[in-house]
Amino acid sequence: MSSNQTNWLAIALTFVLAGVFFVLISGNSEATYAHSLSVTGENPQSGEPDETLTFTIEIDNTGSDNDDYTLGISTEEPTGWTFYLNRYSISVSDGTQGEVKLYVDIGNRTNALGGVTQNIEVWCQSAGEAANNETTTAISKVKKIHGTTLVTSVNSISVDPNNAATFSINITNDKGNY
Repeated sequence: MSSNQTNWLAIALTFVLAGVFFVLISGNSEATYAHSLSVTGENPQSGEPDETLTFTIEIDNTGSDNDDYTLGISTEEPTGWTFYLNRYSISVSDGTQGEVKLYVDIGNRTNALGGVTQNIEVWCQSAGEAANNETTTAISKVKKIHGTTLVTSVNSISVDPNNAATFSINITNDKGNY
C-alpha cells in the first residue's frame, strides 16, 4: 500500500473513531416521563343534596415520550356520597393533554348539611416512571336549602256564607339541610 493510501486510511479511521467517541460521550437520549395534573373549569363547585357535580381533570404529559397513566381517588367518601371517575386509565402522547371526568354525587339532606365543603383528591401515576405521581383537588360545596311541611289540625270545615272560620296551621322546616 502506498503511503498516500495509508494516510487516507488513517484519516478516515480517525474520523470514524471520533464519531464513535462523540456518540459515546453525548449521553443517552432516554425518554423522560413527567406530567402535571389539574382541575380545569369551575373549581370549587356548589350543588344541592342529591345533585351530581362534574369536574374536568386534565393530565398534561410534559415528558419526552408517550405515557400511560393510572388514576384514582384518595379521599374517603362521606356516608351517602359517591365519588367516581369516568375512566381510571388514560394514554397521553408527549406534549399533549388528556381529560378525565370526576363525578361527585352529593348525599341527601340527611347526610349533606348545607355549607359543608368536601375536598376530593385525585391522583395520577405514570406507567413510565413509578416515582412520577401527581395529585390535584376538586372542591365541592353543599348549598343550603329549605324544606317545609304545612300541617293543619283539620282537613276541612263546613262554613255558612258570611261566617268566620278559624284554622290552625303549623309550618315546619323539616327537610332543610342545616
